[in-house]
Amino acid sequence: MLGEVNDTFTEHIQPLAALLGKRFVVEEYTMKLFSEELLRGSLFFSLSMILKKTEPRLRETAKLGDWLVVSRGRSYGSRGWVVKETALQDVQL
Repeated sequence: MLGEVNDTFTEHIQPLAALLGKRFVVEEYTMKLFSEELLRGSLFFSLSMILKKTEPRLRETAKLGDWLVVSRGRSYGSRGWVVKETALQDVQL
């Protein structure tokens, strides 16, 4: 979900940053980093950092491995049933 927020935010903000950057004649790298820097100052970035630090401990406590969710992706739809598989090889390909 946080990745989607990041992508949506970048899609909406970056074109405006490029337009304003050209009008104000700022350096190219500044325009490219604008939306990323805005995100770093947001609550979403802070939440992402907290989750990044706590996820390994949560997985260890819950006795979960590195693989938790395998998804077919958006081309097949993002809704369906959650099924627990014992091995990744059972659902590969």
